[in-house]
Amino acid sequence: MELSAILNKLKIVGIAFIVVMLIGTLGYKVIAPENGLFECFYMVAITVSTIGYGEFVLKEAMTPESMFAIRLFTIFVAFTGIGILTYLLSTVAALIVEGQLKQTFLIKSMEKKINNLEGHYIICGMTNVGMNISHELFKTKRDFVFTDTDPNKVNHTFSNHKDYIGLSGDCIDDNFLLKLGIKKASGVFITTADDNLNLVIALSVRNLNKDIKIIAMCNDIEYIPKLNIVGVNKIISPSFIGGLRMASEMIRPNVTSFLDEMMRGVDIVLRVEEVKLRIDLFGKKFSEVSLNGLKNTIVMALRENGKWVFNPEQEHIIGESSVLIVMTSPEDRLELIQKYGMH
Repeated sequence: MELSAILNKLKIVGIAFIVVMLIGTLGYKVIAPENGLFECFYMVAITVSTIGYGEFVLKEAMTPESMFAIRLFTIFVAFTGIGILTYLLSTVAALIVEGQLKQTFLIKSMEKKINNLEGHYIICGMTNVGMNISHELFKTKRDFVFTDTDPNKVNHTFSNHKDYIGLSGDCIDDNFLLKLGIKKASGVFITTADDNLNLVIALSVRNLNKDIKIIAMCNDIEYIPKLNIVGVNKIISPSFIGGLRMASEMIRPNVTSFLDEMMRGVDIVLRVEEVKLRIDLFGKKFSEVSLNGLKNTIVMALRENGKWVFNPEQEHIIGESSVLIVMTSPEDRLELIQKYGMH
């Protein structure tokens, strides 16, 4: 059962129970006005809970007609209240026994966290590729949401990575994509094992957000033109990337060893990152970009108007739309963005 259906069910039953308690309290007050509201509420409570200590009213002050009305009204309160309370408790018990209550609160918590995200990334499909993407985003301190149609995969991911944010659902469904924050996201990774499904997901994503960056996995090269047509920005073939990696391992083993150490380092995490420089830095000397205090950062290049400036000198004038390419740690990257980047 979906979260919304579960919550609506409990909400309706809970409201009905409260209404019965109010009607019962006010009803006893009308029939026996010489009693206070608390005594009337107490009568409803012991009736609905089946405690049934007896009638609280002052029988000597009641006419036979009033006593009949009290008892008739008690029958109404008993059947209605006990029925609703039993249904409410059985629903909650069923949720607990089936493990759905914990899952319900977990989903609600995830939805709240997603609502607070902006500029995050979405991973559609927790295949091995999707899982590795999530590891990389987490290591480099990027906000992301993962999803899969298989609830078991989602739960398994949570069991191993408690800090992750994710939901189980169908990324073809526009409403589900909106739950994932597709309107506020920076990019989407489409990583299911089905190329046809990846194509439909890409179409749904592009329909909801014209500007978002989409990177899709593709196993069959026949789907590449189709993915381009629906607006995928980059298409990645795992077999092609794997082939290049195997070749590099053979012909340049020290380079691949260095990259492995950089990507999988335990003591320090290093990545080649890019930082879009602020507009007010354009036209100024590169010396304005100080790396003092950033001991884990090395400048590699500048990307200016489609051209590369490798290892820029201090006197170099920063051009328009410049992007700084650095080897850095996740912490230094955040500090660079704070000081010189576009937010």
